[in-house]
Amino acid sequence: VDKKLKESKQMYKTVEDVLASSEGAKSSIQTIIDMRGPQKRVINDIGLSGLKEEQLAHEGPMPELQHNMRLLVDMTESEIKKVDARIRHSKDTRLLLEKEMKRLEEEKGEAENHMETFSLVASVGRK
Repeated sequence: VDKKLKESKQMYKTVEDVLASSEGAKSSIQTIIDMRGPQKRVINDIGLSGLKEEQLAHEGPMPELQHNMRLLVDMTESEIKKVDARIRHSKDTRLLLEKEMKRLEEEKGEAENHMETFSLVASVGRK
Protein backbone atom coordinates (compact mmCIF):
# COMPACT_ATOMS: atom_id res chain seq x y z
CA VAL A 1 0.00 0.00 0.00
CA ASP A 2 2.88 2.37 0.78
CA LYS A 3 4.29 1.65 -2.62
CA LYS A 4 1.08 2.82 -4.33
CA LEU A 5 1.11 6.06 -2.33
CA LYS A 6 4.64 6.84 -3.38
CA GLU A 7 3.83 6.21 -7.05
CA SER A 8 0.67 8.34 -7.02
CA LYS A 9 2.35 11.23 -5.23
CA GLN A 10 2.81 14.13 -7.66
CA MET A 11 5.99 16.10 -7.88
CA TYR A 12 5.76 19.88 -8.21
CA LYS A 13 8.55 22.13 -9.42
CA THR A 14 8.95 25.68 -8.27
CA VAL A 15 9.80 28.58 -10.58
CA GLU A 16 13.35 28.54 -9.27
CA ASP A 17 13.70 24.84 -10.11
CA VAL A 18 12.49 25.41 -13.68
CA LEU A 19 14.83 28.37 -14.17
CA ALA A 20 17.77 26.45 -12.70
CA SER A 21 17.15 23.49 -14.99
CA SER A 22 16.81 25.75 -18.05
CA GLU A 23 20.12 27.48 -17.27
CA GLY A 24 21.87 24.15 -17.03
CA ALA A 25 20.32 22.81 -20.24
CA LYS A 26 21.62 23.75 -23.65
CA SER A 27 19.86 26.91 -24.78
CA SER A 28 17.71 26.44 -27.84
CA ILE A 29 18.85 28.41 -30.86
CA GLN A 30 16.21 30.53 -32.51
CA THR A 31 16.64 31.19 -36.18
CA ILE A 32 15.50 34.61 -37.33
CA ILE A 33 15.11 35.47 -40.99
CA ASP A 34 15.68 39.20 -41.49
CA MET A 35 13.91 40.28 -44.68
CA ARG A 36 14.28 44.03 -44.18
CA GLY A 37 17.36 44.37 -46.37
CA PRO A 38 17.97 43.82 -50.06
CA GLN A 39 18.42 40.11 -49.39
CA LYS A 40 17.14 37.87 -46.65
CA ARG A 41 19.58 37.04 -43.86
CA VAL A 42 19.53 34.24 -41.35
CA ILE A 43 20.33 35.49 -37.84
CA ASN A 44 21.06 32.99 -35.09
CA ASP A 45 21.82 35.49 -32.34
CA ILE A 46 18.91 37.58 -31.10
CA GLY A 47 21.35 40.36 -30.25
CA LEU A 48 22.08 40.83 -33.96
CA SER A 49 18.42 41.18 -34.84
CA GLY A 50 18.42 44.78 -33.65
CA LEU A 51 20.17 46.05 -36.79
CA LYS A 52 19.91 49.76 -37.16
CA GLU A 53 17.82 51.19 -39.97
CA GLU A 54 20.84 53.27 -40.98
CA GLN A 55 22.75 50.10 -41.82
CA LEU A 56 19.86 48.87 -43.92
CA ALA A 57 19.53 52.22 -45.69
CA HIS A 58 23.08 51.94 -47.04
CA GLU A 59 22.25 48.62 -48.64
CA GLY A 60 19.37 50.06 -50.69
CA PRO A 61 15.77 48.95 -50.99
CA MET A 62 14.71 45.40 -51.63
CA PRO A 63 15.38 44.00 -55.10
CA GLU A 64 11.68 43.20 -55.51
CA LEU A 65 10.84 46.83 -54.83
CA GLN A 66 13.49 48.01 -57.28
CA HIS A 67 12.12 45.63 -59.93
CA ASN A 68 8.56 46.82 -59.35
CA MET A 69 9.64 50.46 -59.51
CA ARG A 70 11.54 49.88 -62.78
CA LEU A 71 8.50 48.08 -64.17
CA LEU A 72 6.21 50.98 -63.21
CA VAL A 73 8.61 53.52 -64.72
CA ASP A 74 8.88 51.52 -67.95
CA MET A 75 5.10 51.12 -68.18
CA THR A 76 4.59 54.84 -67.55
CA GLU A 77 7.19 55.79 -70.17
CA SER A 78 5.51 53.47 -72.66
CA GLU A 79 2.11 55.02 -71.93
CA ILE A 80 3.55 58.54 -72.32
CA LYS A 81 5.07 57.57 -75.68
CA LYS A 82 1.73 56.11 -76.84
CA VAL A 83 -0.16 59.26 -75.82
CA ASP A 84 2.46 61.47 -77.49
CA ALA A 85 2.18 59.43 -80.71
CA ARG A 86 -1.62 59.76 -80.62
CA ILE A 87 -1.35 63.52 -80.10
CA ARG A 88 1.12 63.88 -82.99
CA HIS A 89 -1.11 61.73 -85.21
CA SER A 90 -4.13 63.85 -84.29
CA LYS A 91 -2.23 67.07 -85.08
CA ASP A 92 -1.07 65.68 -88.44
CA THR A 93 -4.60 64.56 -89.25
CA ARG A 94 -5.96 67.99 -88.30
CA LEU A 95 -3.41 69.72 -90.56
CA LEU A 96 -4.25 67.39 -93.46
CA LEU A 97 -7.97 67.98 -92.96
CA GLU A 98 -7.44 71.76 -92.82
CA LYS A 99 -5.48 71.64 -96.10
CA GLU A 100 -8.20 69.47 -97.67
CA MET A 101 -10.87 71.89 -96.46
CA LYS A 102 -8.98 74.87 -97.90
CA ARG A 103 -8.57 73.04 -101.22
CA LEU A 104 -12.26 72.13 -101.32
CA GLU A 105 -13.26 75.74 -100.52
CA GLU A 106 -11.07 76.93 -103.40
CA GLU A 107 -12.70 74.35 -105.70
CA LYS A 108 -16.09 75.50 -104.49
CA GLY A 109 -15.20 79.12 -105.26
CA GLU A 110 -13.96 78.16 -108.72
CA ALA A 111 -17.12 76.12 -109.35
CA GLU A 112 -19.26 79.09 -108.28
CA ASN A 113 -17.29 81.35 -110.65
CA HIS A 114 -17.80 78.85 -113.49
CA MET A 115 -21.52 78.72 -112.71
CA GLU A 116 -21.76 82.53 -112.82
CA THR A 117 -19.89 82.56 -116.10
CA PHE A 118 -22.18 79.90 -117.57
CA SER A 119 -25.22 81.82 -116.30
CA LEU A 120 -23.98 85.01 -117.97
CA VAL A 121 -23.21 83.16 -121.18
CA ALA A 122 -26.62 81.51 -121.09
CA SER A 123 -28.38 84.82 -120.45
CA VAL A 124 -26.43 86.53 -123.28
CA GLY A 125 -27.21 83.63 -125.59
CA ARG A 126 -30.95 83.96 -124.95
CA LYS A 127 -31.05 87.59 -125.91
